[in-house]
Amino acid sequence: VKKLTACRQVLEEVKDAPSSRSLSMKLHLRLGEAYNARGDHKTAIAQFSTALEFSRESGSSDDKLSCLIPLGATCCDNLGDIDSALKHFEEALAISREAGSSRGQCFALSNIGAAHGKRGELALAVEYKLAAIDAVRAQNDRSMEVGSERITQNMEASLLGATAHLYDRLGQLENAVEYR
Repeated sequence: VKKLTACRQVLEEVKDAPSSRSLSMKLHLRLGEAYNARGDHKTAIAQFSTALEFSRESGSSDDKLSCLIPLGATCCDNLGDIDSALKHFEEALAISREAGSSRGQCFALSNIGAAHGKRGELALAVEYKLAAIDAVRAQNDRSMEVGSERITQNMEASLLGATAHLYDRLGQLENAVEYR
């Protein structure tokens, strides 16, 4: 509740300042996260959507990705709106490819795979999860930042487990074992 109140106060104070677009985007993003955590997913989506509008104004691909992924995840995981989720994830994938962001591609591909998995399109889900594994491995190969190797290893481990689970659901036990 304190976080929500503080974010609303800051938004009210900066709403008309032209230089506040980035701050407004971040605040709406945080509000979306807070509403999501409280279980108010429709309000979370409204906040993420507002954040996305601000991110489009800024033109920053990182800002857009920061909004599209949680927007799609909330649609998919909390509201079961897989079509909307896929629209957001596919937009995130296009933006990350254009920007050359392996990390963005990994998140988008993984989430597209998860959405297809929820829809029961398991073979398609596996394709996207495998593409996400390739993207995270490409990121790890290029990454020189301290600490980022651990993050990409965790991402890869999570993707491998999710892919193994999909293969289990498909009844392809040999493939499942390979990804465990």
